[in-house]
Amino acid sequence: MPKFKLRCRICGKTFDSYEEHAEHVFSEHPDQLWARFKPEIIEEGE
Repeated sequence: MPKFKLRCRICGKTFDSYEEHAEHVFSEHPDQLWARFKPEIIEEGE
């Protein structure tokens, strides 16, 4: 079964959980909080 990750649409950094992604957006991209709700879902190894 494939494993999926979330990728930040702004900088491309990947995360294992939505919580990690949301925390990253709040701390690294505070002026672009729209990205918190729109992570890119990618298959691991892509």
